[in-house]
Amino acid sequence: MSKLLIWTCLSMVSLTLAQAGSNDLLPGDPVIVRFHAARVASDSRRDWINNQLNKASLPPLNDIQVSSLKTGWDTGIFDGFAGQFTPEAARAFAASADVAYVVPDFRTKISDITVQNNAPWGLQRISQPDRIAGGDPSQSTFTYTFDDSAGEGVDIYVLDTGVRISHVDFGGRATFGATFSRGVPGQDIEGHGTHVAGIAAGAVHGVAKSANIIAVKVMDDDGTGATSNIIAGINFVATNVATTNRPSIINLSITTPASQAIDAACAAAVSRGIHVIVAAGNENVDAAQTSPARSESVISVGATDINDNAASFSNFGQTVDIFAPGVSIISLGNEADDAIKTLDGTSMAAPMVSGLVAYLITLQQQNVSPPQMKVSLQNLASKGKILGLRPDTINHLAFNGKIKFYFQTVGHCSIRLQAQVLVLVLLLRNQAQPFSNSKALFLQLITWSAHSQH
Repeated sequence: MSKLLIWTCLSMVSLTLAQAGSNDLLPGDPVIVRFHAARVASDSRRDWINNQLNKASLPPLNDIQVSSLKTGWDTGIFDGFAGQFTPEAARAFAASADVAYVVPDFRTKISDITVQNNAPWGLQRISQPDRIAGGDPSQSTFTYTFDDSAGEGVDIYVLDTGVRISHVDFGGRATFGATFSRGVPGQDIEGHGTHVAGIAAGAVHGVAKSANIIAVKVMDDDGTGATSNIIAGINFVATNVATTNRPSIINLSITTPASQAIDAACAAAVSRGIHVIVAAGNENVDAAQTSPARSESVISVGATDINDNAASFSNFGQTVDIFAPGVSIISLGNEADDAIKTLDGTSMAAPMVSGLVAYLITLQQQNVSPPQMKVSLQNLASKGKILGLRPDTINHLAFNGKIKFYFQTVGHCSIRLQAQVLVLVLLLRNQAQPFSNSKALFLQLITWSAHSQH
């Protein structure tokens, strides 16, 4: 492995098109239409489209337009449809009293910068409260301290370019859920999604080493994709979670220009108890300009380097909820089942937090609501450590509450106490429990430890 060429890319998914209204659409531009609530039944969308075209004296859908239609979404996630229409058709849809808005169906593109490197320092950083002293991201001399529950029983849906599910670092815990983009179904040709998934739940490179990865391919093999494919992916996750009833997380290492459509889909998933973790973006701009990072419902993640500097590319602002390591991050490659590579980006910071959410769910032995989880992450975070942040940006660096071990002598009993107490106290505080309950829990842990070690 030491002879492998390790590629690094600045790999946040970013959009090259600016958002436009229906009057600015070019001929044949794909659009997303959202209805007002309970206006059009999900099985009547095709008829509705034909009726609107007929009312506007426009020709019926041609074969290309029919093939582009995406109408089967769960109305609870996104009540609408997408397709390739003429500007006249888009304006006709927008004029209907049934329609809340019509927006472009953006396409995305990944940009890459390459270097040779190999150092999984990020795992150590999220398991200690202070900066790594004298650390070198090119050396693999770091340690990661964590509870061995490690996200077991939690599903992490990676909405990306796909995942190489046969990679040895997943140990059979990765499956392919669905493909909604162009390209080879069920495979990650580009590699971005495999790297992201490895950070979240790889056995060697991941945070939640026992969590399940479910790949949802929403990006094409060239690293581009459509907003409507992302919505389709979110719809798939919501439908699947309703069946499995398992604690579930969506990781979106993707950003688009500000879009009501993608924000609404993410908010709907969160309303169903699904944790949605997103990259803040790599444009060094206010994240309030981008979706879904601007959405209050998601957990938006900025990036830092090994010296706790805010990454030069990381977006910032009041909509960023937390930061995590995102520079020189070692994870999995898609070229072979044992490949690794190094990437930079808030794309890498987001799955650090996705893994951490899975980790905390199993550590607490219960799921909590997404808003509660956001507060828990912020309560646990190392505060005031990040350098170079703007004053309007939260200075919270992701932290897992690192488990330490203490030894005491009480009478003739040796007591081994796990310092999960810090995590549990903060989580109880988050759930508005009085301090007496936290103290009671601490005393209960002491009692349990004494009995177990007697």
